[in-house]
Order: sequence, then C-alpha cells, then structure tokens
Amino acid sequence: ANTGWLQFDATGALDGFCFGNEAGSGSCPADTDANVWYVQAGFMQYGAPGFDSLGNGSVTYSLASVAATPEPGTLVMLGTALLAGAGLARRRLRV
Repeated sequence: ANTGWLQFDATGALDGFCFGNEAGSGSCPADTDANVWYVQAGFMQYGAPGFDSLGNGSVTYSLASVAATPEPGTLVMLGTALLAGAGLARRRLRV
C-alpha cells in the first residue's frame, strides 16, 4: 500500500512530505533489488527487482490554493431570489 507522512511548521504550512510504497512515520526507504519507491519533497528514488543500484529523479510540485465553493443550498437560495426578483420586476412593469 502507498503510505507516507506530512510535516508542518509552527504556522501550519506544509514544510515537508514523503510518499512511497514502504514509507513509514518519518522515514522513506528504497531498497535495491526490490520494487520500492518514494517521493520526498523534490526528490524521487526507486529500486527494481534485478538491479543492484537505486534510480534517482526529481519531482516538481506546487501547493495549490483551494477556491471556496458555495454549497448547493446556497445556489438554490440565490436562484430562488433571482427568480422572485425577476417576477416582481415583471409585475411592476405590467401595472
């Protein structure tokens, strides 16, 4: 199973992370001659059966900001208010 850990600074900002198929609390191992890999911050390392050395690579990532999404109930209330406003405006035009 893929496992890993996240590390945060005192302000709650993401400070470090590790994910891999043998990652544990605070460690990210990779072994030669085994199907083991991990990604830690901008670095990747992996092993593969039949090879006596580890492969290395780099990883590019960015922290995405999450936009606020209104709840469906809020959208229903907004739609109802707009329809009611349009109905009142139409009624006033007829009088």
